[in-house]
Amino acid sequence: MGNDIIDRKQAEEALREAKLAAEDRKVSYEQVVSMISDIVWRYDVNAKRKHVGSYISPVADRMLGLPDGTIGDSFEKYFSYVHPDDLPALKGTFFEMIRTLGKDKTAEYRMQKADGTTRWVLSKFSAYSQPDGRVTAFGTTSDITERKRAEEALRASHLIIEGIINAIPVRVFWKDRDLVYLGCNAIFAHDAGYADSKDIVGKDDYQMGWRDQAELYRGDDRQVIESGRSKLLIEEPQTTPEGNTIVLLTSKIPLRSSEGEIIGVLGTYMDITERKRAEEEVREAEKRYQAFFRTSRDCVFISSVDGRWIDLNDAAVQIFGYESREDLLKTKIKDLYANSDERARHLQVINEKGYTREYPATLRKKDGTIIDTLITSVARKDSTGRIIGYQGTIRDITERKQADLSRARSLVRLEQLNLLQQTLLSPGKLEQKLKKITDSVVDIFGADFCRIWVTCPGDLCDVGCIHAAVTAGPHVCLYKDRCLRLLASSGRYAHTDGEVHRRVPFGCYKIGRIASEQQHRFLTNDVQGDPFIHNHEWAKENDLVSFAGYQLRPPGGDSLGVLALFSKQPITGEEDAQLNILSNTVTQVIQTARADEELLETLTEATRLNKYLNEQTAKANEMADLARKASAAKSEFLANMSHEIRTPLNGVIGMIGLLLDMNLNAEQREYAQIAHTSSEILLSLINDILDFSKIEAHKLELETLDFDLRSTLDNTMDLLAIGAHERGLELVCTMEPSVPSRLRGDPGRLRQILVNLGSNAVKFTDKGKIVIAASLECEDEQKVTIRFSVSDTGIGIPASRQDILFSLFTQVDGSTTRKYGGTGLGLAISRQLAELMGGMIGVQSEEGKGSTFWFTAVFERQSARPGSAGERPIEIGGEGAIDRIETKPDISQSFKRKMRILVAEDNPVNQKVAQALLRKMGLQSDVVANGQEAVNALQTTPYDLVLMDCQMPEMDGYEATSKIRQQESKALNPCIPIIAMTALVMQGDREKCIQAGMNDFIAKPVLQRDLAKMLARWLAITI
Repeated sequence: MGNDIIDRKQAEEALREAKLAAEDRKVSYEQVVSMISDIVWRYDVNAKRKHVGSYISPVADRMLGLPDGTIGDSFEKYFSYVHPDDLPALKGTFFEMIRTLGKDKTAEYRMQKADGTTRWVLSKFSAYSQPDGRVTAFGTTSDITERKRAEEALRASHLIIEGIINAIPVRVFWKDRDLVYLGCNAIFAHDAGYADSKDIVGKDDYQMGWRDQAELYRGDDRQVIESGRSKLLIEEPQTTPEGNTIVLLTSKIPLRSSEGEIIGVLGTYMDITERKRAEEEVREAEKRYQAFFRTSRDCVFISSVDGRWIDLNDAAVQIFGYESREDLLKTKIKDLYANSDERARHLQVINEKGYTREYPATLRKKDGTIIDTLITSVARKDSTGRIIGYQGTIRDITERKQADLSRARSLVRLEQLNLLQQTLLSPGKLEQKLKKITDSVVDIFGADFCRIWVTCPGDLCDVGCIHAAVTAGPHVCLYKDRCLRLLASSGRYAHTDGEVHRRVPFGCYKIGRIASEQQHRFLTNDVQGDPFIHNHEWAKENDLVSFAGYQLRPPGGDSLGVLALFSKQPITGEEDAQLNILSNTVTQVIQTARADEELLETLTEATRLNKYLNEQTAKANEMADLARKASAAKSEFLANMSHEIRTPLNGVIGMIGLLLDMNLNAEQREYAQIAHTSSEILLSLINDILDFSKIEAHKLELETLDFDLRSTLDNTMDLLAIGAHERGLELVCTMEPSVPSRLRGDPGRLRQILVNLGSNAVKFTDKGKIVIAASLECEDEQKVTIRFSVSDTGIGIPASRQDILFSLFTQVDGSTTRKYGGTGLGLAISRQLAELMGGMIGVQSEEGKGSTFWFTAVFERQSARPGSAGERPIEIGGEGAIDRIETKPDISQSFKRKMRILVAEDNPVNQKVAQALLRKMGLQSDVVANGQEAVNALQTTPYDLVLMDCQMPEMDGYEATSKIRQQESKALNPCIPIIAMTALVMQGDREKCIQAGMNDFIAKPVLQRDLAKMLARWLAITI
C-alpha cells in the first residue's frame, strides 16, 4: 500500500512536471508563432462537429491594425473583418473542408483593416480527424496585397501591349521554333480568317487562308531561325480568305529568350496592294500625260517663274512656226506676246487664283503673224506653297474666230439678200431691177463685177455672130431666142453697150455654154488656171480668183439668161448656194416683168383692134387668160418667196432665241439682241407684204369670233410696252365705261391696226407719251360702232402730206424713210382693214406737236352669258390701265417625261430649232427628214403628237398625213394630233392642211410661246 502511495505521488509529480513542460512548450510555440508574419490558426470541432476550441495567432491584430487581443481566438471576430462580398465563399470553403476533411485548400479574399483600407490575403488550410472523433483544422493566412498589385500591374501592362499591337495597322505575329503560332494581333487574325487572336495559337500556316503560300512563308521563317539574321521589307503575295490576291511587305527577325537563345520568329507585314496600285496608276498617268504631251494638237508647256520654257511638245513648234523644239526653247515667253502688258495681266491672274482656264491672249508667231489663243494653265508649287513655275496648254483659235466672223458676215449677207428680195417685189422696170441685183451682188458678195444676160428677141446681132445672116438683112439674128443680151452690169465693168460680150449666142464663150447646157451653174476658184476659162492672161492682169455663172431657167421652161460674176476672193459653198437661190429670184423677176410686158402689149393690141368685135372678144379673153397667168405667177412667186424666206428665218429667229437663253456676256447679248430685233422686223415686213397681197387680190377675209375688247387692248399694250419703255415713253390705255367689252368680230385684225398705229407713234416720238383710247360712236341692239384713237407727242405731219399717208409704199418724205425705216405698207393695210370692218380711218396732226390717228369699226354684240366657258376675268384699274388675270399654258413635269413628239422637217437648221424648242420645254422629240420616214416611224413608235412640214422631198406633208389617216394605215395611232409647221402662209394654205387631215396650223418662224400653246391645246393637258 505504501508503495501505491509512493507510486501515486510520483505519478502526480510527473504529471505536474509534464503540464509545466507543456505550458512552457505552448508559451514557446506561441512566441514563435507570434514572430511569423503570417497568421497561424487552428479550429477544433468534436465528433458532432460542434466547435470546441480554436487558436488565432496575434499576427491577425497586427495585420489588420487592431489593438493586441482584439480578435483573440474568436473566428467570429476574424470573419467580421472579411470583405462582405468575399465572406460567403470563404465560409463555404472553410466549413466544406471540415465536413469533408479536405486537404490543402486555398482561398484568396479581401479583409478590411481598422483604418478602412482593404488588404488581399491568401489562406492555406487542411483538416485532420483525431482518434477520439474530433476534427482539427489548421492553416496560415498570408498578406498578398503587394503580389496582387504586381499581378494587376502586369495584367495592365499586358493589356496595354496587346492594345498597342492591335492598334497599329501593321500585322504582327510570333511563332516557336516548330513554326507554330504563339500569338498575333487582331488585324493579323482577321487576315487569317479568325475572329479572335487567341484562336490562332497552336496553329500553323497550313491551317490559314493562305495555305497555298504556306511553304513560302515557312521557308523564310526557317532561314531567319537557322541563320539568326533578319529578313526585312520583302514583297510577297498572299491569298485572302475571299480568294483575292494581295501584296505584302514583310519583315521577320529572330525571337530570342532572356538568355539570348533563338526560340522562334517575330514577324510583321503590311498590305501594300493599294500602294502598288497607286504606284501603277501614277505610272499609267505619267504614260497618258506623255502620250498627251506628244500627240496633243495644242501646245503643252512647262515654264519657270522667270519666263523661260522648261519643256514643250512638238505641237508648240508648229503653232508658233519655229524650225525645231530647241529653237523655240531658246525664246523668252514674253517675246511671244503681242502686248507685253497682256503677259503681266495673265501672270497676275494665275498668281492670284493659282490657275487660268481658257485665258484669251494674242500671241506672235516667229514670222510675226498674230494668232488668237486660249491659255489654260496652273501654278506649280513646292511643299511650302511657293510658286516655282507654271504648266498648261495653249490652243490656237485663230481659225475658229475667223469662222465666227464668217458666220456673222453670213447672217448679215442673208439679211441683205432678204431685203433685196423684198425690194424686188415693188413695181419697176426690168432693167432697173436687174441693175439693182448686180449692184447688190457686188456690194453683198464683194464681187469685182457682176453681169446679167437675158434673151432679147428682135435685137441686131454683132458682126461675126454665128446666128447672123447678111442675106436676110444687116446682121439680122436667125435665132433670136438663142442669143443673150447684156442687160445689167455693175462693178469694174458697169457699161452694157461695149463691143465685147454685148451679145453672146448660146454655146459661145463660157456665158453661152452656161445658158445652153443642162448644168445650170458653174463655179471655179481658179480662173487663172481653169481650162474652161478662155482668157487666163486677162484674169491674171486683173487679179481675179473666182468665177460663178448661173442659168436663169424656170422649172420646165426655156433658158431666159445667165447671172455671172468674177471676184478677187474665193467663193465659198455657202455663197454659191445663196447666189443660186438669188438666180431663181432673178428668173422670177424676168418672168413677172415679161408677163407684165405681154399683158401691156395685149391691152394695147385689144384697144387698137376695138372695131373688130369678135377679135376684140377673143383678144379680151386672151388678155384675161394672160392676166390670170401673170397673177398666178405673181402669187406663186410671192408664195415661193414667203416660203423660201420664212424657212431660213425660222432657223435664224429660233437659233437667236436659243442663244439669248444662254449665259452670254454683255457684248454678246447686245449683238444677239440686235440680230433678234432685226429678224423680227424682217418677219413683220413679210407679214405686211402678205397682207398687202391678200388685199390686192381681194382674198383677205375677216374672222367672226367672240372676244373681250379689254383683253385685246391689254394684249396690244403688252406688244407696244417694250418699245415704249426702250424710248422712255409713257404708254396709257383708256376705255370709256359706256364701251361694251364682250363683242363678236376679228380681234386679230383689230389688234393689227392698233399695233400698226401704236408702233408708228412709238417710232416717231422721242419724248412724251402715247395714248390709246376707245370710245362709243353709236350702237343699237345688235351692233356697236367703236372709235379708236392713237395719240402721240411726236414729230407731227405736214398738212400737205396728210392726204397721201394711207397710200401704198408712201411715207411723209424721203428723209423720214431713211431715218425711221419702214415699207409704207402699214397705214395702207390699216385703211383696208378698217374699211373691211365697216369703218373708216383718218389723222389729225400738226407738225412738231404730235399726231392722232383714229379709226372706227363695227362689231356685233355677244349673246353668250357672262362667265361662260373660255372667258377670263378682266378688270380695269385706275386711270384706265388694264389689268389681266390669265394663266400661262404649261405642261406638268410628269407629263413632260412621258410625252414624245415626232418632228417631220427636211431643213437641217429647222430640225435643230424644233428639237431645241421642245427640249427647252422639257419634251422628248425625234426627227425625220420626209413624209415617208414619218409614216414609217408612226408604225413602230407610240408618239403623242406630230409636227409636220408641208414641203418635203420624196413624200410631202399632205400625202404623209393622208396615208396616216387612212383606215388601212399601219400607224399605231391613226388619230394622233398632227400640227402643220410650215412656211406656207398664203391664202388657202391653212385650209389645205386641214383638208389633208392635219389638226391645226402654226406658221414659221415658230416662236416658243406659240408652240407651247399649240402643244398644250392638242395634248389635252390642263392649263
